[in-house]
Amino acid sequence: MLVTGKRTTLSDIAKEVGVSAATVSLALQNDSRISDERRQEVQAAARRLGYHPQLAGRLLRANRTGQLGLILTGGTRTLLSDLGFYGPTQAAFVDECETLGVGYHIEMAPLDEGGVVPLPRQLAGGMVDGALVAGYCPAELTQVLESSGKPWVSVWEPGLYSVCANSRGCARMAVQHLAALGHRRIGLVTGPTRYHTHQTVQQGFREALVEFHLEERAEWQLETKELSKYPTGVHIAALVDGLLCLPVRPTAIVCNGIDMAHILIFRGLELGLHVPGDFSVFCTGSRADAGGNYPRLTRVQMPVVDMVTQAIDMLRRRINGTTIRDHHVSLDPTFVEGETVAPAPAIVLPPHPTPRSSP
Repeated sequence: MLVTGKRTTLSDIAKEVGVSAATVSLALQNDSRISDERRQEVQAAARRLGYHPQLAGRLLRANRTGQLGLILTGGTRTLLSDLGFYGPTQAAFVDECETLGVGYHIEMAPLDEGGVVPLPRQLAGGMVDGALVAGYCPAELTQVLESSGKPWVSVWEPGLYSVCANSRGCARMAVQHLAALGHRRIGLVTGPTRYHTHQTVQQGFREALVEFHLEERAEWQLETKELSKYPTGVHIAALVDGLLCLPVRPTAIVCNGIDMAHILIFRGLELGLHVPGDFSVFCTGSRADAGGNYPRLTRVQMPVVDMVTQAIDMLRRRINGTTIRDHHVSLDPTFVEGETVAPAPAIVLPPHPTPRSSP
């Protein structure tokens, strides 16, 4: 059914769904008195019929803007624009807001270590009713966000209300898959463990080594330094030299990040090592990060779209004063087969390569 020639009203939607106009009104406001199933049915009908609410008066009465915010935190603006997971997060946020017919603002909020943490402009200026915060959220930023009086939800990193990927589960899935292929020497390359995502990947990796009775060596586990202070590719390439050039090196390496995986593969080629013949590479990342890159990376794929969608739903419920039972949601990743993992080599590995000088 499509209503044409006049503005779609609450009564039109009510007739389409078979409920009262009052129920439609409550459902469109995400009122807790309406079940999730009914709310989704009403909102789908509203989109299908092209319903555009007359927001001005309602928002003025409710002292709201009808806008949602996305705040990207950590590092410099240049680093924020380069980090892999921010692009997919922004894309998912924009897509969901457009689907819901909600206005939005996106802001980069670099964090100056040891300095004053300012209140993001969109909250300070009352531009939004609430915001998602994507990235590192230290205690100082949490205090500033709480002082705004506006609801907020953290994505990727834990917060008072948060939606994160099951990073510990990512690491376990990787180790389990590699162990099943006969790998007994598995290494790890991850980012700074001050960040929750990298910290939990490291924890999950170590737990999985114990679970699957695999050897753990400190020299097989690398942690990159603060990337805002180093040329990313040069730093990681120099770091992995120490891993690939060990007399006894891992036969497989888990990378917490697709960029890290690509640097590892290309650095290996420079050292005369081929993936997956000489060593396997298993990484974590999003579908957007992986893109059409070659070789196709074997990976656990982060559920970015689901994370952002559920975070926006949680945020809107907070804005509407709806009781939220679960303040912290953790979503499981999915396994994606690629071309960078093979069974553990059955022959003696060739002599270890000599590292080349980093530029």
